[in-house]
Amino acid sequence: MMRKPLLPLGFAAVCLLGLVVAALLGTRSVMHSYLGAWLIVLALPAGALPLAMGLEILPVDGLAIGSSLRRLLGLMPLAAVLALPVLLARRELFPDLGGATSGFAGAWNGTAFFVVRAILILLAWALLGVLFARPAARRRPMLAGFGLALHVVLVTLAAQDWILAVEPSFTSSAAGLLLLAAQSGMALAVAGLMSTRQSVSRAPDRLPAALAMTLAVWLFLAFTQYLVVWSANLPAEATWYRHRSADLGFGAEIAAGIICLVSLTVLPRAAARSSGLIAAVAALVALVHAGEMLWLVTPAIRGHFSVRLTDLLAVAGLVSLGLGFGRVFGAGTATGEIRRG
Repeated sequence: MMRKPLLPLGFAAVCLLGLVVAALLGTRSVMHSYLGAWLIVLALPAGALPLAMGLEILPVDGLAIGSSLRRLLGLMPLAAVLALPVLLARRELFPDLGGATSGFAGAWNGTAFFVVRAILILLAWALLGVLFARPAARRRPMLAGFGLALHVVLVTLAAQDWILAVEPSFTSSAAGLLLLAAQSGMALAVAGLMSTRQSVSRAPDRLPAALAMTLAVWLFLAFTQYLVVWSANLPAEATWYRHRSADLGFGAEIAAGIICLVSLTVLPRAAARSSGLIAAVAALVALVHAGEMLWLVTPAIRGHFSVRLTDLLAVAGLVSLGLGFGRVFGAGTATGEIRRG
């Protein structure tokens, strides 16, 4: 039994050691690779959080996928600890941080307030995760509603601080909602894979519809933002998209679009008994959102989107670390289902 957590933890150690060696050799954009990989790991608990809170608001019976979502919440402490290298490398990752601007803007962009803000965001998410990691005997709609409202604020700040700030010339009022939709879609897809694996004969009954809904919302927000930028034809925003469409980026965008369209065609017609098909679609959706996290941050320093060895090492290392952490600490988390109050 001990080998199960030790294998991914050992693999994580090897990958992260390779990433450290690459950094010591002066390989460019190592920290951007780490930032993208960290955003992937963070997306699982941060995306599961609004879904878990939503289960306490919606008038539905306990869902089979609820326990998987709550297990993902257990990754939040690990994600918070893994934020330390991002905070230490903040000047390398976020070029406008600590600028000479005076007044409130200067204080807001100051390095000290950036660190304090990050700690508060992660701490708030961790506390919400503790509250909703286990099902309650009765529903808590007021607490869940407050938590959802707070989460929207936190994810908006996170999108501005940890994603848009890598290329500060680009601004977007929809960045927070886009990140929320991407995180929720990825967490739901991974939770669906976990639930389907536990019951090989059937997938959770509402999983296809839920996956289709989160994917459609994310696709709508992403296309709307692109349409607004294209219509405005502003140089800074156009440059941001051009960086992400260069090299491998254009092909990745086309592939992501095809996966989304096929998924939205297949999911509404998929029955719960089609567990293999649903698991395949969920895996593709998770892959799209994982790639999106790298697509958002790595082109800031490269000028184009590409997948490099440092990206693979960072993603494999942090994801394996999360898998090992989940196997060690997740077995006793999120047991049972929410019941009607």
